[in-house]
Amino acid sequence: MMVMTGRLIGIASSFAVSIALTRFLDPNEVGLYLLAYSVVFVLAAVGRLGFQQTVVRQVASSLAADNPTAANRSAWVAAEVTMLTSGLIALAVCAFGGPLFQHLFDTPSLTTAALAIGIWTFSESVRTVGAEAHRGFHDIRSATLFGEGPRNLLLLGSMSLGLSLTLINDARGAILVAAITGLAMAAASLGSLALRTWPRPNRMAGASGQRHRDALVDSLPLALGGLATVVLAQADLIIVGALKDSSSVAIYGLALRVATLVGLPALVLASITAPRIAHLHTLDKKDELEKLLRIIATAATLPVAAILLIFMAAGGPILSLMFGSSYEAGWLPLVILSAGCVVNVAMGLSAITLAMTGHQRDVALVSVFSITLMLGGSYIAGVLAGISMIAAAAAGAVVVQNVAMTYLCWRRLGILTITQILPRQVFKDLQSVRSIWVSN
Repeated sequence: MMVMTGRLIGIASSFAVSIALTRFLDPNEVGLYLLAYSVVFVLAAVGRLGFQQTVVRQVASSLAADNPTAANRSAWVAAEVTMLTSGLIALAVCAFGGPLFQHLFDTPSLTTAALAIGIWTFSESVRTVGAEAHRGFHDIRSATLFGEGPRNLLLLGSMSLGLSLTLINDARGAILVAAITGLAMAAASLGSLALRTWPRPNRMAGASGQRHRDALVDSLPLALGGLATVVLAQADLIIVGALKDSSSVAIYGLALRVATLVGLPALVLASITAPRIAHLHTLDKKDELEKLLRIIATAATLPVAAILLIFMAAGGPILSLMFGSSYEAGWLPLVILSAGCVVNVAMGLSAITLAMTGHQRDVALVSVFSITLMLGGSYIAGVLAGISMIAAAAAGAVVVQNVAMTYLCWRRLGILTITQILPRQVFKDLQSVRSIWVSN
């Protein structure tokens, strides 16, 4: 229940930030902020190197094996490598981001905000890995506290204050506020992790280096999977920014944000079950694991299908009511993106199941193919048509990825993750999922 509350706060706060920006800034500035947001989250996925998933599995598995020292050590290896890689990326953005943004998007605003974008990227990588380390320790409260919900809530307060006092009057000011609040959350997440694992495990220099290398080898395939997830969620908006004007970015970007409502139940249930997947796999309880996964898929699919129907009937008025009449044109992209989400949720948590059970290579291979399909398809769609075709290409690439992951999960593990179809079994699964929410 705590995870659900945190996710709901995160979604509500994110929408509130978007609404505030549309009320105080013109669509071009809103589009630039959303474009920077997408760039940050793609770069942050690179900086995490897959440790947001690896740390959960390694820590949870160590605890299942009754080895808390190894769990603490795994948490710190993940944090250290993430700080190093994301720090290097942030420095590269500060040094070379300006000319690159100018070349890709032809906008001086992002060029002058390169420093803030670099800081924002670093903070997002570190905060996420720190929060997920707590999840590996089965501390859902701390993972939620340093998750997207409180992060977005803090951003909402800071952004609202800055906008109301006219301290923020363009996209650059909004990006700077996001960078500062993100850095504060990252520091709090690492500080809490340090207190949890105190005293820090002793280590020799040579052994430490070997552990870091082993962790990287284990995590790099997952990095491709994590990068694919982010690219599949953000690359279409970046392509809109490269091919269309800033106003189109704002329309598409806000439709994309509203479409995230469709995937919310699956995201919440995935964050709850990730440690359980690793735990049940370690104990070789395959039947129990499959039952859990199908319960999750069934419980998540019903509400997302209902949300899609709402968007189909009244998506345009919803966008107009939330953001203003200028954004009503995002109705068709909203419906297309939401339909893709419904299919993906129905496929179940196959990708995270592969990641939590040691099949990182499969995740990596499918991810490379999905990224290629997304980038190529979205770019061609953007050259030949408008933002609705870009949405169709993006949704199609994500669907292909999830279908492939579902097949591989069945092939490698003998586990079927898709939602139930029979009404009687659907009813039983809905009853079962209540215990999962209550226990978390």
